[in-house]
Amino acid sequence: METLELVNILYPEHDRTSCSDDDISNGFSFEYDTWNDKTENISGRYLPRCSRCALLEISNGSIPLNENNKRIVSKYFN
Repeated sequence: METLELVNILYPEHDRTSCSDDDISNGFSFEYDTWNDKTENISGRYLPRCSRCALLEISNGSIPLNENNKRIVSKYFN
């Protein structure tokens, strides 16, 4: 089974009207360092507003799965 097939089974529709498969705009937010450069860590302060967007980000490799990010992803989907 492909990852996208699983996402389609779990969350066939987006939770919000402002996002789509072509515009994954309500997924995870990233943290910024002091110079406003995006880090590779997703922010625990702002969890995704759309579960489908979040899973699509993970499946297409937009979310680096380091230890910090794995903890936040696990918290969101539990």
